[in-house]
Amino acid sequence: MVSIDTNKRYQIENSTESTKKAKFNTHYDIHSIISINSPFFNENLAKLQILFPLYSTEDLSKALENSHNSFNLTVHNLQKQEKLKIQTVNIETKAQNFIIALSNTKNINEAHDIAKKLLEGKEPSTLEEDLHKENSLLKDHIITASSENKILKRAVAKLHENIRTSSDKDKEIDVLRRELENERYKAFALLSQLTRATTVNELKLSRELF
Repeated sequence: MVSIDTNKRYQIENSTESTKKAKFNTHYDIHSIISINSPFFNENLAKLQILFPLYSTEDLSKALENSHNSFNLTVHNLQKQEKLKIQTVNIETKAQNFIIALSNTKNINEAHDIAKKLLEGKEPSTLEEDLHKENSLLKDHIITASSENKILKRAVAKLHENIRTSSDKDKEIDVLRRELENERYKAFALLSQLTRATTVNELKLSRELF
């Protein structure tokens, strides 16, 4: 039997409790966040700085760029990083506790039982769940981008229509302006003929003016 320092065991067990507290403090439930994905990069970055104050602006900007400016996807990826950090600490703590437990065993049977319990109590992997959530967020981001693209197309089509309508109106105004000038010319010609006819008492109107 190997002697074990009880203070060391106490420190390891306390590190597990600290890990649990850290998990509670660093985990952000994505469903409790007002997930309004803004098309503006700086607005999404400002919201991320509120949720992850321990991250630098450079790291948050890089994470947002890697997520194609998707706020929800960035939050999901950052949460995944936090979970991986916590899992790494938990694995190291469990490994130390396992070694301590094995060192306290009196025979191979006790060691076998401890190893069996450890394997049976292994937590199921959340990799599939994380992948499903990430795929859902990617689909939402694609739908949002597609919707924004449709809105942009409608806006461009409306702009072209307005330009075409404006061009047609300009042409119509030019035609009316020419007709007005022609009518003014006819009125001036008629006035000239009337003036001459009054002078010579002879009214001769040109048929081309009618």
